[in-house]
Amino acid sequence: MMTLIHGWTRDLSRYGVVVLDLVFASMDKSTRYFNKIVRPLFVVLITSREDFEEFSKALRTYDLAFGAWLVLFWKFPHGQIDFVCKHPMGNPLRLRFNTEMMVLCENERVLNEWYSIFENKTERIKMAIWKPTGDFDLFRNISRDLNERRRNLRGRVLRAVVVQGGLFVEVSNGVLNGSFGTIIKDLCELLNFTVKIVSQVSEYGRYDWKRDKWSGAIGEIVEKRADIGIGDFSMTSYRMDVVDFTFPLKMSPNRIYYKQPSFGIKWSSYFKVFETDVWLSILILIITTPLLLAFMQVTRRSDVKLTRLISDIYLNVWGIFCQQGVSEFPMKFSLRLAYFSLCIAAFSTSTYYSARLISFLTVPYITHPFTTLEGFVKDGTYKLIVVRGTADYDMFRYSKDTLAQKMKSLMLPSNSLPTSDLEGFKMVCEGRLVFYTSEEVRKSIDSWLIPCKISSVDAGRIDSLAIALSKRNQFTGIINFHLQKFLDNGVLIRLLYTKTRRKQTLQTYNYHEVQFPDISPLLAILAGGIFFGATIYIMEKYIYESYWRKSILIDSSIMKESLRKNPVRLVSKNGKSDKLKSSNHYQFAL
Repeated sequence: MMTLIHGWTRDLSRYGVVVLDLVFASMDKSTRYFNKIVRPLFVVLITSREDFEEFSKALRTYDLAFGAWLVLFWKFPHGQIDFVCKHPMGNPLRLRFNTEMMVLCENERVLNEWYSIFENKTERIKMAIWKPTGDFDLFRNISRDLNERRRNLRGRVLRAVVVQGGLFVEVSNGVLNGSFGTIIKDLCELLNFTVKIVSQVSEYGRYDWKRDKWSGAIGEIVEKRADIGIGDFSMTSYRMDVVDFTFPLKMSPNRIYYKQPSFGIKWSSYFKVFETDVWLSILILIITTPLLLAFMQVTRRSDVKLTRLISDIYLNVWGIFCQQGVSEFPMKFSLRLAYFSLCIAAFSTSTYYSARLISFLTVPYITHPFTTLEGFVKDGTYKLIVVRGTADYDMFRYSKDTLAQKMKSLMLPSNSLPTSDLEGFKMVCEGRLVFYTSEEVRKSIDSWLIPCKISSVDAGRIDSLAIALSKRNQFTGIINFHLQKFLDNGVLIRLLYTKTRRKQTLQTYNYHEVQFPDISPLLAILAGGIFFGATIYIMEKYIYESYWRKSILIDSSIMKESLRKNPVRLVSKNGKSDKLKSSNHYQFAL
């Protein structure tokens, strides 16, 4: 035996193959070595039933899927080979579904593949004929791909746990629905296995450091009460230490969602139509134009009072810019040309302002409270929420990142967090909250189910969503293999992004009326104009009456002095005359 092993070692070494000689008793001492190599090929020589039992005992501490196995029954006693090699009873080697083991019985040339679907039975597939020359001839009906050969699980039952309220899987009357549920049903039909829902939980699962155990669906799998968790589980390093995952079915960026600020017309909106330099140009034009026009008139008429002329021209210029008419159009061609140019400039400015103002007010321009995670933390007026018992909660709870710790300080207590994604969006619509979740989750919720419009900010993290399985699950490989085939032929995309049809009632979309705050700037401008106009009117009335009374008093004093020096006689129809004695009498006579 040793001569044979050393001969093989020498021959393999010449081809660059590293070989390690072991006996069954020392296999447990080589665990550290095995963990450092890629994937070994174990060539096992069994010469007696005692060797077979010792080999079976040594395999108790090994994961058979770790390596590939070639078991050779050599010089085995006659009469025992049938019960051990040709027709093994039960599952003496504790084989699993993902075990890769080839067996060659003595005095036979047929290589058999051994694996197990059920714990108490060994499955045998005739693979190839081993020729004396060292070549192999595969049987025609045998596929070279292991997952294609083992596509029939013979009705194996997998215990499943489902998260209640999940967006990608639903359970109605014991039947799986939703995109992830449909994928599992297709796999069951393809691979001939069934899923038995043993529990439905409210959380995906997080690690409780105080209790030293996992909660939710992850806890059900860790405690071996379930084999598979059907739902959109986030793949994190903490979870991958205790469970396995399929390859990511969906990859989505994470975002923080908050209620979209209502669009209202701000007081400054009417001034944002033009830039500051444009407003300054218009103001300078209104101020300097009356001075130039007054200078042009003063040079032609010297009897005009300059201050009154400037004020009149200023009112005319202001009226032109306010689309009012001119009380008196000048006769001189130069002044007419100046006024005409001013009218064209005012008309162009007013038209452009009106067009820009309409566009500016009708196209919503929403001012967001923050545009980054740092801005959210700096704002400090919003609180953070995540779905209770998810990987997102653990990320903020145990992360050592500075920004994540600051965001954790803004998170609501655990008992106040939502239990589902839809509940989280509804909470966002009710208060100053931000909801941390993936973009795919948001897309999977119908917009009419969210009672408000929401905005989002990129969180800078990609979330990988997959189905969870128990650690070192023997069916992970074949499930991933056929999921990859679904992806290659487009079936997976169709299942993931075709929403399940739900019975929906027609929704009535209530459009919001224009509220008083939306038109408050317009009302304020109108009220201000009325008040300003009334004030000017009262001032003009007061000034005019004061001026009129003053002129009457002056005229009365002059009349009195004139009557005193030159009396006036009033002649009536009968020819009588009477002397006016006072100015009042004179006014009455007139």
